[in-house]
Amino acid sequence: MLALRWLFAVFAFGFLMMASRALFHWYDPLFDDLSLRVPSGHAGATVLVYGAVMLVCAAATQGRPRTAIIMSGGALVAAIAASRVYLHAHSTTEVVVGLAVGLLSLSWFGAGYLRTERREAAGTVAVGFGDWRVLATAVAVLAVLIHGNRFSVWPILKAIALYVQITINALV
Repeated sequence: MLALRWLFAVFAFGFLMMASRALFHWYDPLFDDLSLRVPSGHAGATVLVYGAVMLVCAAATQGRPRTAIIMSGGALVAAIAASRVYLHAHSTTEVVVGLAVGLLSLSWFGAGYLRTERREAAGTVAVGFGDWRVLATAVAVLAVLIHGNRFSVWPILKAIALYVQITINALV
C-alpha cells in the first residue's frame, strides 16, 4: 500500500504542477505583479521526495536522531529552494508556489503513511515489509531509466494554453 500511495503522490504532484503552470500561463496578466510565471518544480519535488524520506525515517526513530533527521531534511529542502532563487531560475514567489504544491502532495502521502503506522503499532494491521521493497525497486528502476535525460512538457503546456486562450477569445 505504501508504494501505491507514493506513486499516487508523485502523479498528483506532477498533475498539480502542470495544472498550476498552465493556469499561470493562461492568466499571465493577472500574475505580473507577483512575478509568477512557472512554479518551481525543483522546489516542489524536493519537498515531496526528501520530505517523504524524512517522514519515513523520523517515524522509525526517537529523540535526538529524529530531531537530526527532521532538521537535516528541512535544511536540505530550504537550501535547494534558496538555490533556485539565488541562481535566478525562479522568483521567490515561484519557489513558494512550488513548495506549496510539493507540500500538498507530501501531506496526502504522509497522512496515509502515519495512519498505517498507527494501525500497525496498535496491532490492527499486520506489519509487512513487502511495500517498501516494491517502492525501492520502482524508484531504482525509474532512476536508471531517466538518468541523464531531460523531459520537458513545457512546450506542450504552452501549446495547450495558447489553444485554450484562442478558443476562449473566439467564444467571447
